[in-house]
Amino acid sequence: MRNIKILILFLIVSGSVQAQQQVDSTRQKMIDAIRRKMIDSVRSARIDEAALKYPRIRQLTVTHQNNAEGDMSSKLLGNNFFRGRMRTNRTTVNMNIPLLTQNKNIAVASIGFVHQFFDLNKVTTEAPGYVVSEETRYVPMVNLAASFTRRDTLFNIPLSLTASLGGLFNPDFQSAQLRFLGILTVPIIRRENTNMTVGVILNIDPSSLTPFIPLISYSHKFKSLDIDLMADLPYRVALRKTIAKKNSLSAFSEMAGNNSFFGFDGPNPTLPHRMTFATTELKSGLMFEHRLTKKVVLSFSGGVNTTLQSRIFKVGAKQNDYLIKNKTGATPFVQVGFSMLPFWDPFKR
Repeated sequence: MRNIKILILFLIVSGSVQAQQQVDSTRQKMIDAIRRKMIDSVRSARIDEAALKYPRIRQLTVTHQNNAEGDMSSKLLGNNFFRGRMRTNRTTVNMNIPLLTQNKNIAVASIGFVHQFFDLNKVTTEAPGYVVSEETRYVPMVNLAASFTRRDTLFNIPLSLTASLGGLFNPDFQSAQLRFLGILTVPIIRRENTNMTVGVILNIDPSSLTPFIPLISYSHKFKSLDIDLMADLPYRVALRKTIAKKNSLSAFSEMAGNNSFFGFDGPNPTLPHRMTFATTELKSGLMFEHRLTKKVVLSFSGGVNTTLQSRIFKVGAKQNDYLIKNKTGATPFVQVGFSMLPFWDPFKR
């Protein structure tokens, strides 16, 4: 009888221990789930804050830029070609699609569309044998790319390596310009309010003037003024001030290149049928942004757009082998934009 009581007591105690273990296991799973949610929430907030400061890393961006009309003069093979007035409008759509983030690796695909309108008027042709007519030309372009980033250390020095393969195409894909970007960056300063990174860009692109571009990225927060300084040389410098949490005002100066394919149907054999129109532009001005929702940002900007370089050359040729060189004066511009902070995260962690 005593043995039976001991057996019953043992079963009760054993069952109680198992039940307690199950409760502890369930509690631990709940704690782990809450911890993961907290980590994801902090991570998402940091990514959103970075995307507010650096618009290029936003997941979806749609902008329309309208430039005022300005004077334009062109030289063909070093000789006067024509003079006129040029107006450019450009609507750009870009989307970054995260594919994978696992340990130290990140893979992202990008797709972009550019709708451009070139309005040429008040033309005076200065080259014998050519007739340059007034026209409004619509030039759409497609931009596709895939990039892979690896964060690691070398001799205890943290570094980041990015390889990107992309292409620029016209809608019928009869003209194409492929490019490869390799980016190496090393952090130099990491402080609460100051960060600095240096690196180099390898740009293998038929239309690129140089294959190597030094890169310096510097950011600093002036806490007493609540102003952020962002400098990504040689591309961008900006001062950003947050206003009432949902608004911000930025003073900026940024450089960007734009390539377009177009056909020339003139009778003169000097110019090929398919050519690339490449420009390097510097935009400087003010931008106001309003955070409409947690993920949606509206922007309004204006200032001066300066064309630093404008050349036309055969598709696939180098810029130094240009046929036409254009000179365009600085013109005012206005731009409106709609963008979304990172919202889709199908990453594996």
